[in-house]
Formats: sequence, structure tokens, C-alpha cells
Amino acid sequence: MGHVIEQAPTFMVHIAMLGWFPVSMAFFLLFGPVRGVILGITVGLFLLPNAVYEFSGIPDYDKMMATSMGVALWAVVFDFKRVSKFRPRWVDLPVFLMCLAPIPSSLRPELAELGLWNGLSNSFQVFGTWCVPWMLGRIYISNVAAQRYFAYVLVAAALAYAPFLLWEVKMSPQLHEMVYGIKLKSFKHASRSYGWRPNVFLEHGLMAALMISMATLTAYWMWFSRMRRDIWGIPIGVVFCILFVTTVATQSSNALLMLVVGIACLTLGANMGWRAPLLFLVLVTPVYISLRQVVGWDGGELVEAAQAVFGERRADSLAFRLENEQLLRDKAAEHTWTGWGDMGLVTGNTEFRKAAVTDSLWLILMGLWGLWGMGTAFAALLLPPWLFWKKCPPGLWRHPMVSATAVFAVVLVLFALDCLLNAFPNPLFLAAGGGIAHMLGTREGLSQLAAA
Repeated sequence: MGHVIEQAPTFMVHIAMLGWFPVSMAFFLLFGPVRGVILGITVGLFLLPNAVYEFSGIPDYDKMMATSMGVALWAVVFDFKRVSKFRPRWVDLPVFLMCLAPIPSSLRPELAELGLWNGLSNSFQVFGTWCVPWMLGRIYISNVAAQRYFAYVLVAAALAYAPFLLWEVKMSPQLHEMVYGIKLKSFKHASRSYGWRPNVFLEHGLMAALMISMATLTAYWMWFSRMRRDIWGIPIGVVFCILFVTTVATQSSNALLMLVVGIACLTLGANMGWRAPLLFLVLVTPVYISLRQVVGWDGGELVEAAQAVFGERRADSLAFRLENEQLLRDKAAEHTWTGWGDMGLVTGNTEFRKAAVTDSLWLILMGLWGLWGMGTAFAALLLPPWLFWKKCPPGLWRHPMVSATAVFAVVLVLFALDCLLNAFPNPLFLAAGGGIAHMLGTREGLSQLAAA
């Protein structure tokens, strides 16, 4: 699923990846557990290098694992009493079941060479990159104050990132190589009609574009709902304009479309009382996957729509993705329920892997761990926005007690939509999902909503 060119880690990579533990510890010591968790997840995602330490027989140590496990370690050390009170609830079922998905894939008779150890290793990898951020969100981003601070940190981080993104638009995405000595594969696809598509320290230009787009959406909602007046003394309306310009400069049609859709969904809900657009967005993902995997829809209408709206170049890019999806879809269908494990559908050096490009997270998970892995992953992403649609009337969306939850619910459903075409797991969004699930899916969380 990565886009990192395989190179030996440089000295700066070692410093960053190993030094992350004392840095994340400093967040806890200086700002306390709640802010330490939020700052740790956000700063780790935006600044750590895209490097992978590969180990035989045990999970790899990469950026996502470092971000999640580094923060979780200090949460246990410095706030054990609160962590020990965590109790699984029904809202945790999808992400917990996802952690188990690699095991049956590794135990199928024809995949005997993988074995139970391989399944357990992959399960721990999923636990670190999916379940841990979710649990941190359940524990620490589960109240109004924490979610409002999370929104502030996301927008502030994007605002700090904007000058570096704009520099790369002009000079090309080379900061990752300049600082860490690793060039990303996305560089060769980064040349656009006007300058370059930037990524700074994020895995890919498309991931950077979506992150800034979602931060822009959050800034818009801060202004619209009067959640916050300024960031670092800069009026929130000005912050929104800066981030909007940055989003446009990243030259990602998908990120810009997601921003427009998110603004429309939130505004129509708050002003017109329309909650149907949010439900529509929640349903798009399962409907799309069903049409592609079960009905065999070729997606031709999407290509025609993309050509009409964004032009021939973007339509050709979408057509290429859909054609590759079809190859992977047919291969994944041979082992629908358990997937191919690590036998090469999306990870191995096989002739089939060379013939198809793997871009879509839903198909990667389908190929690896079948319907079990793919279904539980998207259930975890879509459950929080569905709960928000069901339990929060639109008249409350701009209320101070609900506004941060509203924007994160929309951000999460838009991230799920992005995963239909791209594959960039994101601990920040998973943590937000865990927080929403706690607020709207548990008795303690619902008591806060009743106060609104």
C-alpha cells in the first residue's frame, strides 16, 4: 500500500523514527494526556518520514506504527488509570474484527506456507495502525472539549504546513528527500499543468491534498459555526481562505471535490435542515463496492462525468484506475471471504502484481483479507458518521456542543469515499472516528449530547 522507494534509511530517518518516542513523551509531560495524544497523532503524521523498518516474522515499523504506538506507550505510562478503565463496546466491534481478519487468510490449506505466525504478525500490524488510533480516540477524544481542540490542532497544523506545500508547488516535492534522504515514488507523477503536486512529509501528493482539504473544511466550519474566532491571532475567515488557496494549489480534483461536497453537506444540514445528503454520502461507499464487486459495473459513467467536469486528463487517470480495479477485482473474487493473504495479489513480486496497479484501499483489503477485512474496515469508517446522522438533528450541527463532532463526522465519511480510489490509512481520522463512536454510541457519550 506504500509509495516509498526502497532505500536504506539515512541518519536523519533513524533520528526521527527512534527519537519520536522522547518527543511524544514531551507532549504528555508538557500538555497533559489529552492534548499529548492529539498533538502526538497530528505531529507524527505531518512530520515523520515515510520509511519502513522491515523485520522477518514480526510487524514492520513504519510511520503509521510509530505515530500510533509511540503515543499509546506514553498514554499507558503516564495515564494508566484512565487507560485501564477502557471497556470494549459494540461500536468497537468492526475494528476489533478487522484485527482478526489476517488469521484465516494465513490458515487456508493452499496458503499453508504462511502459517499462524504470519497471521498473528499481520493482525498486530492492523492493531497498531487501525485499532490503537481508534482506541485512543475512544479514550481521549470522546468529549466536546477534546474534539474542539482536535479541530484546532488539525487546522493549525495545516496552516503551518501551507508554506512548505506552496514552496513544493513551485520547486517540486523534494523536501522529504532533502531532509530524510528518501525520494518518494509519487515524485514521477507529481508534475501537473501548473507547477507540481506537493507532499512535504506525507506519503503522497494525493494524501497531502486530502489532508489540507479536510483541514480547510474544518476551518470553514469553525467560521460558519463560530466554533473559533482565530488561529494564532489570524481571523478564522482568513485562515480558511489561505487553506482554500493551498487546497487548489495541490491540484487534486478529488480533494477539491471532497471539500465542496463537505461544505455543501454541512451547510445544507445547518441552514436547511437537510440530513439526507449525509446519509447519501454514507451509503455511496457500500453501494459503489457492491456495484463494482457483485454486479460487475465498469464505472464508465464515472469516467464520462469526470471528463465533463475536470477534463480529459483527469478522466483518463480515473479510467486507468478503474481498469486496474477490474483486474484486481476478478482476482480477489477467487477467494472472496478470506482473500489471498500475503501470497502476492497486492504485495508480492509476482507477474500479476506487475500487471496491475493497486490504488484503491477497498480492493487492497479485499485482496489481502477478503470480505472480512474489507467489510470490517469500512464498517469502522462509516459507523461514526452514520451514528451522527441518526442521533444528531441538523438543527444542532452548529451548536457549540456538537459543531466539532459534525465536521469530523463529515470528514470521516469523505475519507471513506477517498479510500474507494486511494490507499492512505490515516490514524488522525481513525482517532476522530473513535471519539465520535464514543460520544454517540455509548451511554456516557450520549449524556453529553443530551446536554445540548
